[in-house]
Amino acid sequence: NLTLNRKAGHHKDRYGMPGAVLWQNLINGTANRTDASTPDDNASTEDNFVDLEAVVKLQEDVKLSIGGSYRNRHNASYFYSSGVFFGFPWISESQGMGRLQTYGFTPRIVIDKPLYQLRNTFTMGFDYYKSPTTLDSSGGFTFFGVTTPSQTLTDITKTDYGVYANEKFYPFDNLILDIGYRVHKAAYDSAYRDYVTPALSTAYRTHDQKEAFRASINYLFSKTGNAFITYAKGFRFPSTDELVNTQTGVITADLRPQTGREINVGARWNPFKRFGGSLTFFQSKNDDEIFYNPFTFVNSNYEKTRRRGIETQMNFFVTKDIKLGIGYSYTEAKFDGRQLINNTDVDGNDIPLVPKNKFSSNISYSFNSFVANLIAVYTGDRYAISDQLNNHRKLPGYTTCDLNISYKYKKFEALFGIKNLTDVEYSELGVASTTSSRINLYPSPERNYFLKLTYGFGL
Repeated sequence: NLTLNRKAGHHKDRYGMPGAVLWQNLINGTANRTDASTPDDNASTEDNFVDLEAVVKLQEDVKLSIGGSYRNRHNASYFYSSGVFFGFPWISESQGMGRLQTYGFTPRIVIDKPLYQLRNTFTMGFDYYKSPTTLDSSGGFTFFGVTTPSQTLTDITKTDYGVYANEKFYPFDNLILDIGYRVHKAAYDSAYRDYVTPALSTAYRTHDQKEAFRASINYLFSKTGNAFITYAKGFRFPSTDELVNTQTGVITADLRPQTGREINVGARWNPFKRFGGSLTFFQSKNDDEIFYNPFTFVNSNYEKTRRRGIETQMNFFVTKDIKLGIGYSYTEAKFDGRQLINNTDVDGNDIPLVPKNKFSSNISYSFNSFVANLIAVYTGDRYAISDQLNNHRKLPGYTTCDLNISYKYKKFEALFGIKNLTDVEYSELGVASTTSSRINLYPSPERNYFLKLTYGFGL
């Protein structure tokens, strides 16, 4: 009647931040994909976590779960840049040390008990998270041989309280109703200390409360098909690092929570033994969507955005061991309503970095204890990051192929993969300049490999 679960992890890395490559320089051959515009910039991360959970079976159909978690993440970054201004050299250096901790307490109860002799599952729970974050930034700007130092310390503690309930009810064997509700409060305690200019130091406390709701109807019209409709209303509070400029430590006090409404209508159907598919129509509208503002260099809010489109998937069993899947999605992502960015109305413009078209295909082959997958994905044209005004040319579409082979023997599993199998040269990310027609590209990796080994054991 008692189950104990524990999960822990450790991650450590160190990496360079080589910066962007100017698109035009790649085209005319004056730059290579592996060139670095900021070769001295670097960062490192250490992340440790532990999750604990106790599940108590109070009755055969009633379970109480009590969970707790702790996470401790350290970040260090170093930025160095130099140049010439009106013929005079300048040097800018900055470094940041960040620490993010998260304490969690998540009890919940699940009652899987018939209601009026009808199948019913009721879930209710409470979430509590406390996330203290500290960012220590220092640096200096040297011009004409004179150095202007900077030294700041920023502390932000975010405390989350959430209560939720979910009801999954089967009024008929072929009809499922699923309704959920959540109320959530987030409080922020912030302090910014400027040791060079103490008059700029600030402190404030703020809090907000939001509600979320979801309702869905799932109708099983046959043994191999179902139709569904889902409506959801949700929110997202800013994380602590979104409130802080990581290089200066300055707090963005007016960043608002993001809210949204979404509807999905679709069906899944396997009319034949070897063929099936799905089709979904979706639309979501967001208020105060959080984004990085390239004109102010801090996170800000879009007033209104809209995304709508379709997603479809078809699966074919060519033979017992060979499966073919084909998928397509169309997404129209727009600014919805009059709103000004850098004193320009962007109503009707495309949201950056969202492709309208995306295709995918997958061939899977199983033999003995091996499974091989060949995956191809096409991502269509899209505007670069920071091009809310849609003034620049679009980033070109690209197609990548990945191959992975898995092997399983008793408790041992191995997975070997090759990403970007065809060695395509492409850039998933690009950032548009706000002062010129230039676009900075961040070239994606060419062919690369990974290996994962897993062994499970029990007491």
